[in-house]
Amino acid sequence: MSLTSSVTSMVWDETTQARVRHALRGEEDAGLVFALGARTLALIVVGAWLIIEVPMPRASYYLGIIGLFLLLGAAHYVTRTRTEHPTAWTALFIALDSALLAVALIFPNPLSDAPWPIQGNLKIHNDLYLYIWLALAAISYSPILVIWTGITTMVAWSLAVWWVISLPSTITETNQHLATAADPLWVDQNFGLIFDPFFVSITGWANQVVLFLIATGLVAAAVWRSRKLLIRQARAERARGNLARFFSPNVVEQLADSDDALAEVRTQEVAVLFIDLVGFTRFAETLEPVAVIELLRTFHQRTAKVIFEHGGTIDKYLGDGIMATFGTPTPGAKDALAALHCACALRDTLDAWNREREAAGEPALRAGMGLHFGPVVVGAVGDSRCLEFTVIGDSVNVASRLERLTRQRNRSIIVSGAAIEMAEAQAESDTERALVNRFDRIEDAELRGRSARMPIWSPRAAGEAALPATAPTTTTD
Repeated sequence: MSLTSSVTSMVWDETTQARVRHALRGEEDAGLVFALGARTLALIVVGAWLIIEVPMPRASYYLGIIGLFLLLGAAHYVTRTRTEHPTAWTALFIALDSALLAVALIFPNPLSDAPWPIQGNLKIHNDLYLYIWLALAAISYSPILVIWTGITTMVAWSLAVWWVISLPSTITETNQHLATAADPLWVDQNFGLIFDPFFVSITGWANQVVLFLIATGLVAAAVWRSRKLLIRQARAERARGNLARFFSPNVVEQLADSDDALAEVRTQEVAVLFIDLVGFTRFAETLEPVAVIELLRTFHQRTAKVIFEHGGTIDKYLGDGIMATFGTPTPGAKDALAALHCACALRDTLDAWNREREAAGEPALRAGMGLHFGPVVVGAVGDSRCLEFTVIGDSVNVASRLERLTRQRNRSIIVSGAAIEMAEAQAESDTERALVNRFDRIEDAELRGRSARMPIWSPRAAGEAALPATAPTTTTD
């Protein structure tokens, strides 16, 4: 399994899944409350309009229907928030709302004086209001509730329609002896039937059912896809966030989108850079714990920014130090050169920070940096609960010992001869060669654990030219 997949699995454990499910349930609850609120506001507006436009006592019937909807909405809200089975209560109230909606749309106003047959209410396309009802269900963010709303709404509507069809006065296609299409009377007879106030089309009802159920499925699918998109984005962002803690931003997208970039353990040549604050332990003893943490955060933020700007990867934070690599996860054409430039940029960043600290009356800080280029083993170590992408090998030990050597030699940066040699080979422009030429060989040092002495280099202490503003370009194979 690749590290990208492992990272995703690591951050997408059972706890994370439970949090996402909890968040989705919260959105469902919030959506239902929002839908109830929107419905309440709409009903109040409709009620106000009815009072103005419809004379009494006819308006009182519609106001009573609105009042029942408001009562059902209030009861729905109370039971969902205060009972142990909110989903069951929601399903019940959706069914009650659907039944009341069918009654309101089909059954005539008993207080009306107009001689309007009940069959006529099926001719004025009241079924279009059902789609608004379905749209309100979509706000719940629950595909199951959307489907339930669609089914209960169409069942209630169909029952009401078939009750009207069962009335003795109702005319349908099945209880009339219609002329055939070849009969000259076919046009007059059929058009006359369609405009008959007592006619109810069974075919029209069937079309309503099919179209509404199709719309229900489409809306439910849209809600389901939006939930899946949310989950995928949450997983991707968690993976990207985890990767961004270690890798420069220019490679995070590559790693997050690829399952193979970090798939296998391998040996490759990289530049390893250690930076550590000198004497920080004794200095921290004089500070409050909060001040120590704040100081380390500032140090890490400033150094990480420089490392990422030069295409480096933060392997790990080491208290008051950082281990960075150049050439991971994939080797580049100028890794040693980029690491050399980064070391100088880190020193300049620390100098600028010290000027700020001294201006504020705070003591200056000193850092030592060790840089080496050589073969390492690259891979992920740990388990699914705590996974770390890292490099191991003798080259890491050499870089660490070079950093410690800066204290003995009173140098800010010590670079191995291997790193200088590789940087010279990678330098192409005059600016890049000038960067390498700023380093002088100071001695052949003896490092613990190594039998042969190692040539070490350091930037000359005085008279050096300013660093170029642009870092060497790092390209990946």
